Amino acid sequence: MPSGAKVCSSRFRNNMQAEQTDVLDLDARADEALEAARKLPPGPARSEAMRKARQLRLVADARRARLADRAFR
Repeated sequence: MPSGAKVCSSRFRNNMQAEQTDVLDLDARADEALEAARKLPPGPARSEAMRKARQLRLVADARRARLADRAFR
């Protein structure tokens, strides 16, 4: 393997690891947001908190799907 290919492969691996960490962080944030939202009393504040938790979960899922797609190319 040429040395340029090794550097590129190493950068790709480091980037993938960083993205995996980002996805795990988003997962944790989404879980925390959902837990906090569930503790609120019914009403507009709870609805808004649930919506934001759902958005975080969707972003985490989208990034996980993109990461999986890139890993299997």
